[in-house]
Amino acid sequence: AREDCKVLTLTVQATDKAGNTQTVERKIIVDQTAPTWQWTKAPEQGAYVQEAILEVNIKERYFVPENAVLTISHDGNETTIPLSEGGNDFVTIAKVSDSQESVEDPVDYTDARENLYSLTFNEDGAYEVSLNVTDQYGNTSPVGETRSFVLDQTIPEIAISYDDEVTENTAANERYFQQGRTASVIFTERNIDLEKSQVEVTATDVDSNEKMTGVWTLQQIKDGEARNEYLSVENVTDSLDTDETPDY
Repeated sequence: AREDCKVLTLTVQATDKAGNTQTVERKIIVDQTAPTWQWTKAPEQGAYVQEAILEVNIKERYFVPENAVLTISHDGNETTIPLSEGGNDFVTIAKVSDSQESVEDPVDYTDARENLYSLTFNEDGAYEVSLNVTDQYGNTSPVGETRSFVLDQTIPEIAISYDDEVTENTAANERYFQQGRTASVIFTERNIDLEKSQVEVTATDVDSNEKMTGVWTLQQIKDGEARNEYLSVENVTDSLDTDETPDY
């Protein structure tokens, strides 16, 4: 064992004048070594992910789960959770392994005792996660890396509507309209990737069967607390070089 983390044996012997002797031994633990920890599995720093499972390895001879406390910021709301509590509404904490789990007496622990825990996040949001570990003798771990990521398990919502009611535009067979139509396409999504999101419109001329394709861009119209809305609007018939109203 290291000099700053060792077990001393104190032996006390008392003898009276009649020769009766009593001997008592006590083990004294000297621990001046701070715990250390590191992420062994985690999303890339600042990554957007569909699944967030972190694993942390804590190296401490005299480890106490109640004294290993996570600090988690979820969408700006900070909370602290001891590893011993098993989690809360948005994270589940589980012990994966303990290299000294079978040892009952702490004095028999080795310096290499390792404790592996997993953190499974189950609610969308922006997270920052850090850990502070204090052993049972008051030694506290150095400040470790705060891991930040965004968990997004929700698919974007897409809504399409037309201005037929406003313009009193009527259709024959639900396909042929008296006048041009303006379509509104709304994407509702908290973490939209504008470079990968677009509206593609293909119009087919009913006589020549010629197809024309146009791409609409997105512009933000509303910044909500939970999700943002993006709108793409264009008069379809104005984008076509034809005298006939196309078939959609």
